[in-house]
Amino acid sequence: MKPTDARVGYDWLTPASDWADATPKYLVATYVRPKTQPTLSEGRRYGGFIVRVYFDGQLQDDRATPPELLTLFPAGEQPVSPPNPVPTPLH
Repeated sequence: MKPTDARVGYDWLTPASDWADATPKYLVATYVRPKTQPTLSEGRRYGGFIVRVYFDGQLQDDRATPPELLTLFPAGEQPVSPPNPVPTPLH
């Protein structure tokens, strides 16, 4: 298993501007894989997902399906990159 090479982005479903408000905040995450086909030796298949929430560079929470992915890919070993949102239509 290895992390995806997909383009990953997100879009907020609820306003997330007031983090002092303890109500849940929701977002939709998307990923788009490159159109190139993997070689037969790669044999890609779906392995699950990890969601990590950072604030000010510090990990706040993480969840995975299946949960074992958190053990296979600990947060300290993955680079933290700035978000690359998928463009959304203007309202």
